[in-house]
Amino acid sequence: MSNLRLINETSFTDVASVNIDNVFSADFDIYKMTFDVEKYSGGAVSVEHRLINSSGSVITASEYDVANLKLSSAFGFQESPYTNGNDMRGLGIIGASSTNNTQGVAYIFNPYNSSSYTFLLTQSEYYYDATPTSNFGFKGIQVHKSAESIRGLNIYSVSGNYKGLIRTYGLRVDS
Repeated sequence: MSNLRLINETSFTDVASVNIDNVFSADFDIYKMTFDVEKYSGGAVSVEHRLINSSGSVITASEYDVANLKLSSAFGFQESPYTNGNDMRGLGIIGASSTNNTQGVAYIFNPYNSSSYTFLLTQSEYYYDATPTSNFGFKGIQVHKSAESIRGLNIYSVSGNYKGLIRTYGLRVDS
């Protein structure tokens, strides 16, 4: 029997924001989210994310610390850390062409535990069609520096709409 359990599958089209809500619970301490996101309309799309608290509100307070590393075929490696941000970046950027997309995975640790910070590890890849064009890898670690129960993730764009599919899994530790 697999220790990875599918909890939710969310597909969306022509949105600037989507909530993956009520997916975290006391059943699991570690979650895996896979995503496949494609530009739908507008210019280049940056795929950002924030957490959703136990009352269903997206957390926009300056409570996020982020350390990301862009791995570019055209620009080399670029670090992009910041502290006390109001969101987390790390899921990718989609270029302006309609054929551009991003795929990746996020691991979320202890989101439902109200006595612990929530940590995320993210990895993604994307192709950006600006000049010069480049393939990117993206690796990051993010933390929400408030010990509170988290029930979901909000994924949004600041510059255009997208479509895609996000799957959420719980990682069960059987004894």
